[in-house]
Amino acid sequence: MIDHRLPCLLRSLLVLSLLALLPACAPMPQSGRAPVYRPQPPLTPEGSHPPVGEEQRAPREDRKPPVGSPPAVIAPGAQAISPAQRAVASLLDEAWAHYRNNELDRAIAVAERAQRLDARSPEVYLLLASSYLAQGKQSLAEQFAHRGMNFSPAGSVVRRQLQQLLDQLVPFRR
Repeated sequence: MIDHRLPCLLRSLLVLSLLALLPACAPMPQSGRAPVYRPQPPLTPEGSHPPVGEEQRAPREDRKPPVGSPPAVIAPGAQAISPAQRAVASLLDEAWAHYRNNELDRAIAVAERAQRLDARSPEVYLLLASSYLAQGKQSLAEQFAHRGMNFSPAGSVVRRQLQQLLDQLVPFRR
């Protein structure tokens, strides 16, 4: 004799197990909020910030931005800038200092170190192209300028500087 309740029992067990798994599919609640960048008031002629008003001393939740102030901008977290990016920025600062002091070989050597850390940085290629142009090596300057153009965003300052450098090279082309 076959028990007719067995299929019904199995179906009920399947439905209950699916219902037990359903909460695992729900989105996880987010804790904390993204950091918000609020522009600092301009410095006074003495070089210090103006005195803090009572509205600025209110708890964070109660503060409201003054009318006409720029909207708050979400700032990237401290971990957003990698150590490699900091190293590249430091190397670029050093290389530009050598460039300004007309130490072009040293500027190129430091820029090449930055390039090994970040081969997609258009600033590195701008520095290399500028240094090679100052040395009179137009062919290398043009190659690095074109490579920098490939990595620079449209409308950026670096892209405009690379384009100006390429425009300077036009008379050297045959």
